[in-house]
Amino acid sequence: MNIVKKPNSKWLPLALVPLFSVSVLVGCGSDDDPDPMTPDPTVVADADANGVPDAAQPTTATADQDTNSNMVLDQYETPLSDDVAAADENQNGVDDSYEVEFTMGTDANGDGIDDAQAELLVASIGGETGGETGGETGGETGGETGGETGGETGGETGGETGGETGGETGGETGGETGGETSNDVAPIVLRDNSGTEGGTANLAWDGTNLTGSVSLADGISANQVTLYTGISAAGNGTRVFDFNGGPTFFTPTVLEADQAAFIADNIEFGNLYVEIDKGDENPAKGDVLLSGVTATYVDIQSGNSVPAVDAFSNAAGFININTVSGKIAAAINVNLNPEDGETISMAHIHLGAAGETGAPIVTLENPSGDGVTWSATAELSTADLSSMQQGNTYFNVHRASDDAGFLRGQIPGF
Repeated sequence: MNIVKKPNSKWLPLALVPLFSVSVLVGCGSDDDPDPMTPDPTVVADADANGVPDAAQPTTATADQDTNSNMVLDQYETPLSDDVAAADENQNGVDDSYEVEFTMGTDANGDGIDDAQAELLVASIGGETGGETGGETGGETGGETGGETGGETGGETGGETGGETGGETGGETGGETGGETSNDVAPIVLRDNSGTEGGTANLAWDGTNLTGSVSLADGISANQVTLYTGISAAGNGTRVFDFNGGPTFFTPTVLEADQAAFIADNIEFGNLYVEIDKGDENPAKGDVLLSGVTATYVDIQSGNSVPAVDAFSNAAGFININTVSGKIAAAINVNLNPEDGETISMAHIHLGAAGETGAPIVTLENPSGDGVTWSATAELSTADLSSMQQGNTYFNVHRASDDAGFLRGQIPGF
């Protein structure tokens, strides 16, 4: 997007919000070729063509820096910013400190913007000259556009806002490079037990910090929004931190050391979830899943056991699988019918195709001792991950009297 205007062109403000004029404006001029004697204008990227320079738009990492929620960072607006003059004498939506008619400076390309101020502006928002643009941390090879976290090499790109490298673009959930797990986090729709949407979380993980925000769905209010360890369906995790704000909630500006450690230890396993406390004992929840982590539900029944068991009880299994690293998070919620007598003594993930039995490879724990909610994280060997990929693993819930298992559910392949 050029921050230039040709003679007789009309200027439009970037954000049409009363009293909050944006300090950078888009010129909508004619398509005539520029005078060959006119110096190349300084340009700023606007990949989504919304009239706001890419680097001046808030991301999940900087959402708290857009206090009036108009999709322009406060530092590029008047009168919110202390860095620019809060003056617009000619009421054209451009801060006077950028306009040559007020600065009395030079304007070699006739765009109405003081040349020196244009250079400073571009430098301040991470732009480059000559038709190439960097994002917050810049793009990498190929002269393409970098997103918030930049582009990646190898023809595919992940970036929260997407970079381009080698001619292809990564989307919101990013891509993978060189067989490694991407740090991109998929958008999270948070639902309560009835399936009603409570809100959406948009988070970013850079390998050290988790940043972003949670927006509530229409008609939803929240007492608190919290990040927990665990799988959301099991709901038995450890609190990591509370989000700040409301009605849009943001991650803490600075994480404490133990909070950062909890996240780093669990995020690649798919063992984190966000919960909206709606004050009705029916919170809306959703798992934090990196690109490459799949979430699977497993129906666990007595009739699936080998040999089959005649019982009234059943269970629900949940497993998040990092298909790249083999790290998994698993949980089982047991619905034990009193008519079945004995309580649950053990729960595992076993090797074995449907109708066959095999050795356990993961042991789930029941910290509360009630026999109801069982959970575990584990890193599978290459061979065990391959078996899981082929559908040759299963959940098995045991009673003391059922050596081969009481309830069983085959984990689908992927």
